[in-house]
Amino acid sequence: MPENETQERSRMSTVAPKKFLSVRGSKKDSRLSGGGGATTVVRIQLDFPQEKVDELNALMEKAGIATRKDLFNNALSLLAWAIKEREDGNLIAAINEATDTYKELVMHPLETAAKKRPQERAPALPRKVQGRRAKG
Repeated sequence: MPENETQERSRMSTVAPKKFLSVRGSKKDSRLSGGGGATTVVRIQLDFPQEKVDELNALMEKAGIATRKDLFNNALSLLAWAIKEREDGNLIAAINEATDTYKELVMHPLETAAKKRPQERAPALPRKVQGRRAKG
């Protein structure tokens, strides 16, 4: 990304346009609910150091994500899915098919979800992926 575009993105506002906000910070707007009724829109403002803004912009570019709202929605969807999987007793992992191994993603929110799981957890799998064959 050209430097001037990076600087411009870092100056972009992270708040919703005023037409969606009331004095109290939220407003019912039927345009945002797919036409099925009014949805409450709440303004969320986040403050990041410049290094994190640069990191967000780089992630957006790599993933082809055009807006910070889309970035946040995608990240929220991924986190919600990962938490649900951990609650169900599943691991979140990257599988290397060439070596038939995996690397587990360990994050505090995921471990918290796994600990809240009521049923007994299955024993941990070895680092080798079971039930998968390496492509050859």
